[in-house]
Amino acid sequence: MKMKIRFPQFKSAKASTLLATTLLAVIVAGTLASYLVVVKNEYTQVARSQSWNKTLMLSDAGVEEALAFINKYEGTTTELYNWTNSASAAQDGWAVQGNVYFKTNTVDASLGYYVVYITNQNNAPTISTVSAVYWNLYASAVQPFVAAAGVSATPAPIVRQLLVQTKLDSLLPGSLVALSTINLKGNNIMVDSFNSRDPLHSDWQTNFTYQGSNYGYYPYLDPIGKREANAVVATDTNIINVGNAEVYGYVDTAPNGLASIKSNGSVGDTNWIGPAPSSPNNYGIQSGHARDDMNVIFPDVTLPSVSWTTLLPSASVNIGGIAYQYVITNSGTYEVLSTLTASLYVAATNVTLYLPGGIGLNSGDALTVGTNANLTVYTGDSISTSGSGQINNVNQISLALSIYGLPPGVDSAGDTVNGCTSISVSGNGVGTGYVYAPEASLQFNGSGNGVYDVVGAFIVHDIQLNGHFNFHYDEALLNRGPHRGFIPVSWKEIVHQ
Repeated sequence: MKMKIRFPQFKSAKASTLLATTLLAVIVAGTLASYLVVVKNEYTQVARSQSWNKTLMLSDAGVEEALAFINKYEGTTTELYNWTNSASAAQDGWAVQGNVYFKTNTVDASLGYYVVYITNQNNAPTISTVSAVYWNLYASAVQPFVAAAGVSATPAPIVRQLLVQTKLDSLLPGSLVALSTINLKGNNIMVDSFNSRDPLHSDWQTNFTYQGSNYGYYPYLDPIGKREANAVVATDTNIINVGNAEVYGYVDTAPNGLASIKSNGSVGDTNWIGPAPSSPNNYGIQSGHARDDMNVIFPDVTLPSVSWTTLLPSASVNIGGIAYQYVITNSGTYEVLSTLTASLYVAATNVTLYLPGGIGLNSGDALTVGTNANLTVYTGDSISTSGSGQINNVNQISLALSIYGLPPGVDSAGDTVNGCTSISVSGNGVGTGYVYAPEASLQFNGSGNGVYDVVGAFIVHDIQLNGHFNFHYDEALLNRGPHRGFIPVSWKEIVHQ
């Protein structure tokens, strides 16, 4: 007996359908897996990119906080460095170790934090800020997909570091600087520069020191060999009338400004103008010596909050043929309550003088800074010299005499001041020194055929020159003179992750 075993037979159509379904399921599963990988990669890139951008914002915040800290006394030149005091640092939440200041700021516990360091060497602080941002791909809106794709919910920090080098921003960036118009309409006006700290570009004094350092005078004996062409005539507006003046250096206006010049005027370097400014080698403005990038805020002057010793006129003391009613022989802070119309002599170092009534010197009067002395003047009213009246600096060093003009308002003692809104100088009224009076209109008036030399710098509201004047800008004022604060000069990024 034979047994027959029968196997089930599938119809070909049913077999084809099952095979097709299986293949389709495999394709769909592969496509979905590939899609999840693409979603994961795209989401990862977007999330990381967003977190990376956030690190830059945190690093910027650290730099801004550091700049705000080192500039907390910005504009008050006598207190500018007080930020370095431990008490001042602690007041703002900074810790100090040696010359390094540091602070940590957690913006959000789930976002990240930054640590900022300030290393202060030679009064040129370096800022280093390190920021860390946590990035987490396990976002609630896409949890099922990214979780299925194998994305970890553990936050990972992204770290970014910025290094910013700062420098002191000079309060005296040029020879003649105005917030408004400049009009050099006098005859034979010449502006050049020298460096009183450089033996090659000054009349170097080996037998004379000022406050322990050697300095040089303007090289009257050899201007051709030692003068420089780094003087700057600048305005924060767009109006400079160079006229027929010769400027060894640059003219600078606000953006899109224009400096006008007459047929006999010349602006450029020493080769362009030549050794004899009265008959220059070239006329007009040399290429590259007209700028339009002036955009500076000049802070108002603040009167120091100190105790002032009132000076009263006394019997005249004859010094160098001038009868002085006021003589200061000791360091300190002094004031003359009325307008200074009598002669005053300073024979001491570190003297500060407050003149709420301003200065008005006529023929035979003088405000004189003696040898090795130095004087800082705060004036609450206008300044004028007429005839042979003069403000004289025997040292011939611009750093030895500084004049600050207060704005109209109320001084630190609560008294109303008119403000230094006008400076009128006749003849040789001002010799060597610098003036910072951003509210004042400056006017120089010459007389006769004489040529008057002025050494230093003027920062005022507007300028008009009439007569024959030579202005010699001392480049040492950039580094050794007063400063408004600290500004960044370089920016470098260091990538950690």
